[in-house]
Amino acid sequence: MAKATLIAACVFLLNGCPFLPPSPYNRIDITNVLPTGNISLLPGQSIEESVTEDAPGPVDIIGASSELDGEVLTVTLRLRELPEEAKVMQVVGHWHDLRYRWAVHVNFEGDPLAFLQHPDYVVKASYYAPVQRFGYYYSRIPLAPWIQTDQGSCETTVVEASGNKYANCEISGDEAEVTFSPEDGAVTLVTRVPGITGTSTIAFYAYSFGLSGRDNADYRSYVDYAPRNADEIE
Repeated sequence: MAKATLIAACVFLLNGCPFLPPSPYNRIDITNVLPTGNISLLPGQSIEESVTEDAPGPVDIIGASSELDGEVLTVTLRLRELPEEAKVMQVVGHWHDLRYRWAVHVNFEGDPLAFLQHPDYVVKASYYAPVQRFGYYYSRIPLAPWIQTDQGSCETTVVEASGNKYANCEISGDEAEVTFSPEDGAVTLVTRVPGITGTSTIAFYAYSFGLSGRDNADYRSYVDYAPRNADEIE
């Protein structure tokens, strides 16, 4: 009886105890809310974009470049400003909020009309910033920012009820190399993309995740993508 009571108490603590921090394993997929831009750049091409003053600096893409060596893709996003440099980790910890995401979308066949929401492959880096909240959080000292990298193949799914299409991605935890260059305001991702060729097309996006109860513009949701004029392709 005592053993059963102890097990029940443990289950309660793990699932319903208000004194435990929230789960940090936030892997939100936002491909169905991206703009209607196209995946239209070739690996090796560069692009410059204008500044968007009302966007948070870490998601305002002002330039992007890429290189392809075999199937190893190197992408550099230049942002209006960088957040604090982060350590790459595959499992993030408590007291961290998902703040920013930088991603590369790939179309293997090189179709410049492929929508940003319908990639064949995705590489993304998610930035988790440490936070202190109310109550018992005050007794905790947050750790440094962390980055979690994910990548994987996608297939376009049709939702019959609405007729909309979205990318359903099988994401793995493969680790990409992520580097920060504060002097250039740049984030660089290097990873192998199985199936990519020199005639494949690519596009980029950056996203900030809003936090409830915050009025500061840095905390609202905002998406930017490059090339921005790709939605004008006919």
